[in-house]
Amino acid sequence: MSKYERTARLYPAILSSIVPAVIVLAIIWELQIPTVKQFLGWSYRLVTLSIGTALIASAIGFWGKELCRNTSKLLFQFPFFKEDETEMPTTKLLISEETSFGKYQLAKLFAKINNDFNVDLIDLKRQYSPNNSYEYRKEVVAVVALIRQKTKGDPILLNYNIRYGFGRNLLGGMTIGIVFTIILLLGTNFMNMGVTVRQLLFALILQIALFLITLLFFKQTAREYARQLFYSYQNL
Repeated sequence: MSKYERTARLYPAILSSIVPAVIVLAIIWELQIPTVKQFLGWSYRLVTLSIGTALIASAIGFWGKELCRNTSKLLFQFPFFKEDETEMPTTKLLISEETSFGKYQLAKLFAKINNDFNVDLIDLKRQYSPNNSYEYRKEVVAVVALIRQKTKGDPILLNYNIRYGFGRNLLGGMTIGIVFTIILLLGTNFMNMGVTVRQLLFALILQIALFLITLLFFKQTAREYARQLFYSYQNL
């Protein structure tokens, strides 16, 4: 497993599963199974904890991290930045009307792109403007993909990419955890869950707080990654 896979995909899945896991284990511990409890005695909680931990770890290892990743893309990355990446910060930085780069810096970038990939973005913009700006954006997305490939081994850029991926995937995982907790809250109206409404509300508030903090910095980390991508590219 690569550093990115471990830090940006697996860790968010583990972190976002902690509160739901604690709730599930609390429910298991409070299940009224007198025969099983009598047979296992003091080791009942130890056995349920071990089984619960093993199941959670297996779920995260096999499909949990992918579920968090796909959920975060569908609910956050695509609505914010479009599925085709035409609104990604990496794309906007190469659009002269939307970039935060100065004219000189942007001109240097365009010259390097033309030299490395034989793609003249200035000429392409003339061809597509003003009626086909969306097509021009797609051309820029293709160029960004080439730049990503060229800067793949940059360790500083990797850290920025991990920060963005971690936050994005944590949003997906926290969303799943929040929905799970809400379902349990609703379920307390129909059956004994083994945990109180107050406990579930505390768990829900904790998850929502972490979700909102992560969401607050989501776009910022995306912009920081985008800027670092082009800084790393210029320094090649």
